[in-house]
Amino acid sequence: LNLQRLEVICTTVKRLGFTAIRLPFSNEMLHSRTQVPDCAIDATLNPELRGLSPLEVLDQVVFALGRHSIAVILNNHTSYGAWCGGPDGNGLWYVPGSAKYTAEGWMDDWARLAA
Repeated sequence: LNLQRLEVICTTVKRLGFTAIRLPFSNEMLHSRTQVPDCAIDATLNPELRGLSPLEVLDQVVFALGRHSIAVILNNHTSYGAWCGGPDGNGLWYVPGSAKYTAEGWMDDWARLAA
């Protein structure tokens, strides 16, 4: 989204014959109320995404893919909003000993996404 328009990405995925994509997300992004940083989304390419929270951007990406009849497989890739694994590095769906990323919270996050 910082290098190409969302619509072009969706059109390209469809043109290449893909019918489904895996879309990673982090638990942290589901609870963030801050807007996605300007460096992560080029506002000249995707002005409709400017000022949105991470969850709102995720929603817009899912909606756009759906308009192109592309199925989305949500991938809870990490608890923390980090490139890969985050500071815990445990590979689990929760962070042992954390009050923020618990197994119960993980289940609540999935229920929230399904609602």
